[in-house]
Amino acid sequence: MTAKALLSVENSVFLRSFTNDLKFSAWVFGEMKSLVKKIATKQAFSSDLATNLLTIVVRVLAAEPHEVQLDQLAQRGVFSVARILVMCSLYAPSNRQAMEWCMERLFQCAPVLKDQITMVIPMFTQVLVDIHQKVNMLKAHDEIAKELLDHIADTTHSINAMTRCSPTILEMLTPQGETIQHAFNGNTLLYAIFVCYECDLPMLSSLNSENEVWQQSIGKVRSYCLNLLDTWMEHHLLSVLRMGSSQSEEACENLFGVIDILLHGNNAPAIMTDNGTFLSDYNQLYNFKAACKLAFQQAQIDEARGDYLVLMLDKLPLRPSGKQQKPEKQPEQSQVSDDEKLLHAISQVQEVFPDLGDGFLELCIKAYNYQAEQAIMGLLEENLPEAIAPLDRSLRKTDAAYKEIVNPKSKAILKSDQIWVGKKKQPEAYKPESAKENAEYAAKTQALIMSYDEEPPLWLDAPTNEYNDDYNDELEDYTPFSANDEMDYEEIKARNKLVRAQEAEDEYWESMRNRNHSAQEESNESNDDDEQVKKEEEKRSIGRNMTTAKNGAIVAEDKTASNDAKKQNKNRARKEHNKAKVGNHNRKDGARRKQAKGMI
Repeated sequence: MTAKALLSVENSVFLRSFTNDLKFSAWVFGEMKSLVKKIATKQAFSSDLATNLLTIVVRVLAAEPHEVQLDQLAQRGVFSVARILVMCSLYAPSNRQAMEWCMERLFQCAPVLKDQITMVIPMFTQVLVDIHQKVNMLKAHDEIAKELLDHIADTTHSINAMTRCSPTILEMLTPQGETIQHAFNGNTLLYAIFVCYECDLPMLSSLNSENEVWQQSIGKVRSYCLNLLDTWMEHHLLSVLRMGSSQSEEACENLFGVIDILLHGNNAPAIMTDNGTFLSDYNQLYNFKAACKLAFQQAQIDEARGDYLVLMLDKLPLRPSGKQQKPEKQPEQSQVSDDEKLLHAISQVQEVFPDLGDGFLELCIKAYNYQAEQAIMGLLEENLPEAIAPLDRSLRKTDAAYKEIVNPKSKAILKSDQIWVGKKKQPEAYKPESAKENAEYAAKTQALIMSYDEEPPLWLDAPTNEYNDDYNDELEDYTPFSANDEMDYEEIKARNKLVRAQEAEDEYWESMRNRNHSAQEESNESNDDDEQVKKEEEKRSIGRNMTTAKNGAIVAEDKTASNDAKKQNKNRARKEHNKAKVGNHNRKDGARRKQAKGMI
């Protein structure tokens, strides 16, 4: 069952299932956790699923007290601190107002959850203190340093997400019964983050300053810390000043006290400390000076204190550009896209120059970085950029010249000295990879590769290249063919595949031959020929009284041999009578002994 289907269930059945079946709530928060992992690894996910999951939680929280007992659900673990952290991490950037309502509703109806979060904040503080001690003992960039940075990133991300979703949690960061300035004393979570930003992060950054990925991870942690500071400043100080109430004077004093603490740095023992960078980066990236000036004007604070504040902030050290990653702060207003800027600029220019073509206008405005005023001044003074000045003023988007400018064709020229011509020594300018830049050559090569990929593998067809002892008559009916024969493309591909298979088989068996004895076999054949010649000469020299035996030996002529049948019978009887008998008996006895022993 999907989240969308669950929302279509009747309210009473839906609430009863959520409160009684723990698998229901476990599935909802499990899906939220998987979405958080996808966002962290930059994977695609469905925004409708995230919206439906949040709607399910809001539907449960909006139920009447007699329908759902939120306090009991918190005690049973349906709404636990871990699940609240997952919700805040997922919805703080996009649905901050909805999450603020959910958190305040839970704190109001489930006080036990508020007590649990109050206990979690000191745990976060102790985690950062332990990390600070371990960072001071690091000597080089290793796995321990990577684990510590990941631990800092997870902790600061969770704290930032919770504080952005709940003003109540922001109030917990200040000790009860103390002033705002005591939020940065030595035993609070804000002070631990302050030390982490100015001591731990510079130390970790110096361990591997050349690694871009490592520096980006540190920049992400900095963005979490700066977001937390901005949320805290806005809630406790700037918003109070802008209200212009009776608390403005107190808020102004507290603001100067906090700035003084951040300016003079922390007193934590550390090997490396960048004093003032926490406030400096916050002022540089969030325009803290302008926000303070506006709040002072609305609170009607005297100009002397405003000028003093500006003087303090101007003396802050600035971090070099390129080493600080801008924090992921969600703007209040949606940013204007380039297309909207282009349309707005075109309408402004057309009011002054109505006869210009739309293609020329677009290229001209893009050349001036979407600044309509600069484009108008350039047209009036005939002082256009070099790329725009020679163009036709009536150029339209449908013209071929405009399409060629917007989408230029790559013209890769293959030089003669960049083509492989054998083992000849090539000049230093030889670049074999330049052939890939030829668009036409690359397209033909890609088409040839795709045609090979479309053919089924040889092992899926009949085993044409498999060794067989029997006679292989697969190519018995093969008939030669040429490119001029009338046949379709599929038949040509089939024939080519058979020919390649046969060539591959012949080449395989030829490569498997043992050529080590080739020279010896040739010498043996020549020796055999010489011996045969010598034997024939000896045979001719001996005469008629000599003959050749079966084994090639030359022996005396058999005088008992005759063509007469009677003489042949006599000779055969004499040989049978005189042949050896002892040897035959011995062989027969040996055969019988072997048979008795079971050897035959």
